[in-house]
Amino acid sequence: MDSNEFGEFIKVVRDKSLSRPAMAEKTGLHVNTIKGYEQDGRLPDVDYLAQLAIETGHSFADLLNKRLLAGKLGKVAEDQHLMVTEQQEAYSISVTPAAKLPRLKLFGQDRYLYIDEALLPANIDWRDLVLFNIEDGKVGFAMISIEDRDIQDGASYLIDYGTGPVVRTIQFGLAGSIVLVAEGQGGAPLTVSSDQRDLVKVHGKVVCTISYI
Repeated sequence: MDSNEFGEFIKVVRDKSLSRPAMAEKTGLHVNTIKGYEQDGRLPDVDYLAQLAIETGHSFADLLNKRLLAGKLGKVAEDQHLMVTEQQEAYSISVTPAAKLPRLKLFGQDRYLYIDEALLPANIDWRDLVLFNIEDGKVGFAMISIEDRDIQDGASYLIDYGTGPVVRTIQFGLAGSIVLVAEGQGGAPLTVSSDQRDLVKVHGKVVCTISYI
């Protein structure tokens, strides 16, 4: 196959699907450029062949091989087995619909977020979890177990001591007092005496945090 025969071949391929002006519009080429490919023995580049394969459904490998044979190195390419083979691979993609993912309520709001199961603690029913929006230098959420309100020394909890819900680490102090520590926020610890502990409302224990910045 020489360049003129190749031109006639790609003209037949194109004519089956779209006109020359339509192909020019698809490729951004001038109509006369495409005419040159098809009638004047000019060999197109690989980008044009790729677009031709896309528009017509013709095998790109076949177009490329015939283009190679029509060129100056066609005989060499054939002798050296440089022909392109078409290989197709099948990929299986699994997508979990959002409706099947656990949906955690945002604390104090009528809003929910779908959470990947890989982020959930294995030993807690996700129905007992809520999310609380936190800002401690990072933007994200604290995941709260609302069934776990028993205070443990050094653990973090979602609490409210009269100023609104916040996340604080609770440490045991002297004479039954507790110390509320704002981790990562630079605030001074707040000591709550034993006779005022009932003023601290514990909403639940922080089981993990999720940061997205």
